[in-house]
Amino acid sequence: MSYRPPYPYARILGGFILGNIILTALLYLLLRPGFLAGSMMPFDPRTLAVLCGVAVIAAVFTALPLFFGRAEREQQGVGRTMMLIGLFSLPQTFFPYQQALYTHFAPPFLGEILIVLAIRMIAFAQLAYSLLPRPEPTFEDRRDWRARRYPYWRIVFAFPVLGAVICHLLLPVAGDTSRFSEYFFLNRSAQLLVPYLACALWFAAWRLRRSVYGIPQAVAVATFVAYGHFMLYRSYEESAAPLPLTLRFAVIALALTFLLLPKYPEDPPGLGDYGKMLLGGILSIALCALVCANLFPK
Repeated sequence: MSYRPPYPYARILGGFILGNIILTALLYLLLRPGFLAGSMMPFDPRTLAVLCGVAVIAAVFTALPLFFGRAEREQQGVGRTMMLIGLFSLPQTFFPYQQALYTHFAPPFLGEILIVLAIRMIAFAQLAYSLLPRPEPTFEDRRDWRARRYPYWRIVFAFPVLGAVICHLLLPVAGDTSRFSEYFFLNRSAQLLVPYLACALWFAAWRLRRSVYGIPQAVAVATFVAYGHFMLYRSYEESAAPLPLTLRFAVIALALTFLLLPKYPEDPPGLGDYGKMLLGGILSIALCALVCANLFPK
């Protein structure tokens, strides 16, 4: 126990409950189902009341495991909070979409659910960083804490935005539609943002770094996510099979991981390590693409 006792149970529980209620209300007011397509569902006070009630339960269930482990304001505690709120917020995130999902299977709604869930996880990570007790670091930990800090914001925001824009410019366009006509650029980039955001959340949850083990894992996740995405959104690429699009998506993700993933400050990679990363990433893409093509054929 490196923090100064007593543990702030009441502050964490009260902050999580109040924060989740406010966050739930804001998300429902601003991002009701249909926001990605530009036609949000009408406001319903009863739905908002139910969501706020479920938000209290989700906040309590998120705080309890942190209490048992006496989590601190560090990467492990913040990451654990992100995963817990993502898990316990699934019912309240799916609830406003139940009618649309029961009526017909609509992949854009799944993209909206992922975006709302990602915003909730990121907001709770910041809330946990503010409420969890601050550990008392040693002199050595205090000296290199900034170097060891994981760049959550850079991964979660820069990786999806850059990936979506680059992927839109490099992927083929169905028919003769211009890439920049009638807001096609913004619409298609928003759809491509969803799989890149899913990959970025995985990177942040596992704190992947630019290493011989981190790069292959990152591109493997990107390959599986991309194949599932293009299987759902095949109407955007009417003349193209999911596998070639997946390979281009994964190659872009591989390049961005070299650019954005942080390295280990105590063990920076050398030239030989970069060669191993590149080889491991290419082999990982090829193996995962082969698995997807055989297990989930078009």
